[in-house]
Amino acid sequence: MPRSLVLTFLSAVLSLCMNHNALAGSYQHAATGIIFPEQVGTLEKGQVTDFEKDHPGLGVSVGYHGPGITVTLYIYTMGLEAVPDDLNSSTIQNHFKQVAADVMRAEERGWYSNVRKISEGEVSWGRPSTTKSLHASFSYVQNERDRLSHLYLTSFKNHFFKVRFTYDKSERARVEGLQERFLGELAEILRGGREGSS
Repeated sequence: MPRSLVLTFLSAVLSLCMNHNALAGSYQHAATGIIFPEQVGTLEKGQVTDFEKDHPGLGVSVGYHGPGITVTLYIYTMGLEAVPDDLNSSTIQNHFKQVAADVMRAEERGWYSNVRKISEGEVSWGRPSTTKSLHASFSYVQNERDRLSHLYLTSFKNHFFKVRFTYDKSERARVEGLQERFLGELAEILRGGREGSS
């Protein structure tokens, strides 16, 4: 085999190994200290994307997934020096309106079709409740699949903490219990992060 082909092959293998290592194992968010494990509930950790390098204020996203389920966690500041730890603050309330509107506008961008907001309010994660967040749920069609999506927004150590939990509508009965477990375990992760800094 020519040397150039060998080098190309080895480079490709090294790249695959590096990508695998980026997905495997737990991930610690440097600014807040949150440790995201390989698994939360029954869902496996996927890709971690650092937006902060090129777009300061947009932070980091951490993906989790399971059959028919896509979850993305976002930790970011939007460039603010302080993000209040109060769901009733104008900062949190106004940003929630913005991110909820972003879901609705996704139809205009061609990402989804038939977008509908189903509910909106405040919810608690975990039993006993350890985290509260603002919440909105949506239905839409994505790639010809009917999907349900839940948007959660809270704050953590001067960061916005946003969760998008999306799944196929046909899997609703199966997923609702998994969703509750995921949020409960995520609440414990956040509580551990708070207690660890006190």
